[in-house]
Amino acid sequence: MKKHLASITIFSDDRHNNAVKLQKILTDNGNLIMARLGVNPARMCSVKCPGIIVLIVEGTSQEISGLTRKIDKIYAMRAKSLIIA
Repeated sequence: MKKHLASITIFSDDRHNNAVKLQKILTDNGNLIMARLGVNPARMCSVKCPGIIVLIVEGTSQEISGLTRKIDKIYAMRAKSLIIA
């Protein structure tokens, strides 16, 4: 199967409560992840803080969409993928 380069953008409404679940999924799919960038859009926040993570991944379209779906199923998280090449 053809491998693609893609980005997955993840938005969390509550990054503190979702961190463990998300990290488990990312660790299990570490073979796909080339780069990861985390952004704290509300630096002064201490409770129910939002967060943004951008992943650069390489895999088949099924692997990329599967990873995106797993992340998107976490409560208060939204994930979108974009196949670049």
